[in-house]
Amino acid sequence: MEQQQQAQMNPQGPVTYMAAPQPFQHPPQSNRIIITSVHVLVMAMSIIGMGFDFSLVRITGGMYHVSAAVATLLFIMAFFWSLAELIVRGKCNWKAGIHPGVHVVVCLVLSLFAVFIGATLASSAALICPNSDGWCKDKRVSPMVVGSPVLALLLAAVEFILFVVACADTLALIRRQRSAAIASRPY
Repeated sequence: MEQQQQAQMNPQGPVTYMAAPQPFQHPPQSNRIIITSVHVLVMAMSIIGMGFDFSLVRITGGMYHVSAAVATLLFIMAFFWSLAELIVRGKCNWKAGIHPGVHVVVCLVLSLFAVFIGATLASSAALICPNSDGWCKDKRVSPMVVGSPVLALLLAAVEFILFVVACADTLALIRRQRSAAIASRPY
């Protein structure tokens, strides 16, 4: 009944209301500095991890070569991903980086890969250093055998943090891109 009265009062048709889209707001400067610092941390950890793994490939026997080579690949991928993110942020005047959806996928893959590699390196370290105290007889190898899995697992934690931040950025992007709400007479 009320709808008929409203339709009679407005002969031009149903009234539609559109919500104005919210203006794009960049994250606060402090959030951008933290994310940039985390990417620099990933790059530093990756460089140290590559150094450990290149040294392990050179020093140790055949059993640790494959694990160290795959860990080197992990550190190289993490380094270049963070470098690409920083380059894109720099080109965009430090306001926006690579699309958050892509960031979610890559950070999740790197995090899972780092957990797998860290566990593999830790089990390989247990086979290389079978002593009860956990140290190898060769004192040159001990710090690298322990440091490489530790760096891989720390890299997994940092990449997981970047994954969570990218998920939050993706959610914010989706909320900003919602279509306008339209209110009209039901048919």
